[in-house]
Amino acid sequence: MSSSSGKSLLYGLVGLASLLGVGVAYGAGHKPFAAENLIGLAAAIWQVIVAAFMIALAGGVGERLLPSAGRTGPARAGHALALGLIPLSAGILLLGSLAGTGLAVLGVPAVALILLLRAEIWRWVTHLLHLGTFAQGKYERSLALLATSIFLLHLLLALTPPIEFDSLVYHFALPRAFLDAGRIVYLPDSMFWGMPQVTETIFLPAMRFGGVQAAAAMGVFLAGVAVCGFVDYARARFGGVAAWTAVAAILAGESLSRALSSGYVEWTALLYGWAALAALDAWFGSEDRGQLILAGIFCGGALGSKYTAGVLLLGCMVVLLAHFRSMGWRRTVSAVLLVGGCALVASLHWWVRNFLGTGNPFYPLLFPSGAMDAIRLEFYQHVAVWGDWRSVAMLPWQATIWGIEGRQGFAASIGPLLAALSPLV
Repeated sequence: MSSSSGKSLLYGLVGLASLLGVGVAYGAGHKPFAAENLIGLAAAIWQVIVAAFMIALAGGVGERLLPSAGRTGPARAGHALALGLIPLSAGILLLGSLAGTGLAVLGVPAVALILLLRAEIWRWVTHLLHLGTFAQGKYERSLALLATSIFLLHLLLALTPPIEFDSLVYHFALPRAFLDAGRIVYLPDSMFWGMPQVTETIFLPAMRFGGVQAAAAMGVFLAGVAVCGFVDYARARFGGVAAWTAVAAILAGESLSRALSSGYVEWTALLYGWAALAALDAWFGSEDRGQLILAGIFCGGALGSKYTAGVLLLGCMVVLLAHFRSMGWRRTVSAVLLVGGCALVASLHWWVRNFLGTGNPFYPLLFPSGAMDAIRLEFYQHVAVWGDWRSVAMLPWQATIWGIEGRQGFAASIGPLLAALSPLV
């Protein structure tokens, strides 16, 4: 090392030491270095750790269940997470209903699963971080940087007290009520109790170990895995420019961006939507029956996240039926029945739970049951129609231009890019 470079290194170290020393000394007598702030910072770090471990645990479960052959990288990690959420949520539902929601009841099985699946969890993390040529060129890197910034900002928002309406009355309220009751029980005071709850059930142990902020952070991580998996898949299928443009189109909408940290289940539905369509695409390319089974399971996962996400199952069936000329009616019907049957199996525990609790598998819909009497059902199901035939005929344009988050009408802002870029599709 030359004398000039040695001097430069010395000057740099002296400057860095001076900056750190003065900064620490200054901060010692100023906020945010009071004890309560340090405790809050430690709590936030713990909540992020809890959220990351819960997502990794679900990913490890899915990695164990996925066939060993096939795609590697973030796309596999996304499929593994989507698959693992289903049995993990079913196990929590069964355990919480029979044994309770105490710290030991939830903690001991969680630790046991982490130890049992440590190899799968590590493999899942490796797949997720195997980004490779994730973003090439200035265009892709710019969009990747913007997307990462959005996720980091929403991770910070997730660590603040929740304020979104549905989270306070449903997504976070139900797990909180189960924790307070000490068991997953029927809640007659909440008409949302009968909604399928893949996401909310996973929230339950996160809230037990880290509070509501840990559950909100889980939502951010889940969405991050979904985006990473989608980009990895779309890069291979359509190219990097198309993949990152699609991510930009999704995140440009205020509603979906806000859903990252609000505890809403839209990103769970998006994860299952991509996973199901990717599996169906793989089946058309290889006719691997396992991919068709996965597509059906992912449709069941979507239906298990929210009733309206069941449209994914109908969409997949339409895609299969549209290929009846090349497939023949026998194979087409067989494929449709297989997808539908797998979706039913993957979501069956929610309908059984509702039937045991209220006598109505699809509570609180269809007919009076439980605490949902005829008057409440009428109020809930027969809402005054907003708009007319023009709102349906011009739906993409109308929803894009007039849709505002939380306002009357479409009540959501999907952003301008989905409609603006649709002619290119």
